Amino acid sequence: EPDGRGGYITKSNVQGATFVFRDGKIPEIEEVRNGVCSILVPDSCFKIISNEPQSTNDFPRTFIQDYSHWITRDSAMLYFRPKSYAADKFKSFDPAQDLGIEYVLDLETRMTRVVQKNGWFLVDIANHTHKTLFKNIFHRVCVQPDLHVFAQPLKCLGVNGSQHFGGERNSVLAEVRLPRLQNLRFDLLKFDSLIQSSNPIRATDYRDLCVAANQNFGTLYGLQHGLLLEGPEGSHRQYEKRVLLMPHGKTKRISREKIVIDVDNLREPAFFKYELRDELQEVHPPKPRHATTYLSLLHAITSGLFPDPFLGCTGTQKSISLLQSGRCCGNLITSMEDDVIEILARE
Repeated sequence: EPDGRGGYITKSNVQGATFVFRDGKIPEIEEVRNGVCSILVPDSCFKIISNEPQSTNDFPRTFIQDYSHWITRDSAMLYFRPKSYAADKFKSFDPAQDLGIEYVLDLETRMTRVVQKNGWFLVDIANHTHKTLFKNIFHRVCVQPDLHVFAQPLKCLGVNGSQHFGGERNSVLAEVRLPRLQNLRFDLLKFDSLIQSSNPIRATDYRDLCVAANQNFGTLYGLQHGLLLEGPEGSHRQYEKRVLLMPHGKTKRISREKIVIDVDNLREPAFFKYELRDELQEVHPPKPRHATTYLSLLHAITSGLFPDPFLGCTGTQKSISLLQSGRCCGNLITSMEDDVIEILARE
């Protein structure tokens, strides 16, 4: 019914709240729940970052696309809530007790607090730490808008009052999440101004494995993507088990010695986990048949004239061997994308 101020208000409670709708250049939606009046901030108020060098934005894109954003009249806080008003978390919204909220942005300090992890904050994309982690390590598996970094802020401030992030010595300094890769998690255990991959970055979901200091493992030369994990550097377990996390997407040769994977448009599943078996001189695929055909493609497109040191043969020979193996038995057409078939035929 009309609310008397040019808008419309729900006659009865909807999921425990009343809503007011007002039309205009930017439609306004107001919610009153448990005596708290909050206003919906449209997604158009955020600039969703693209994968372009000149594009800038503080938030990873899932923080914009996967949440609704509400601001209350009596505070300078922006609350990240579920998109659906029927969700249990949406209905339990109570900012005084941090209920129904996953993240809170303080509009004055411009810091986004993680509600479920006391003292932890989201590191924004423009921050030096985020940029360096992406540039030196995680560009191998995702685009920067899909990299989430969480940390505890240091007490000291940087140049011009900019916030630095970190923690106590010998603790987890930052947590990295890759939501589009099944929410893979990594812990940054040692801070360095360069944050090179030689620093111990532990793969939380793969026990005792860390990001390898040397991402060259003797095959798949020229491929710009794929993250190699190994045991702790300098330990007797460093080369005991090595795992290659490979994004699953369309491949493209951009130069004679450079092949990339379209990590901005990942396929299903988003990545494959391959084991490096030194004694067998092979990159061992998991059970799904399309994991083997995808590996066959990567070997073929990165093949050179001479044998790869790790394989003991050329990538083309290994590619043919995989396609002839029992792992690829049956009708391959049903488990291969059109571009994979085309590239394999050409290579």
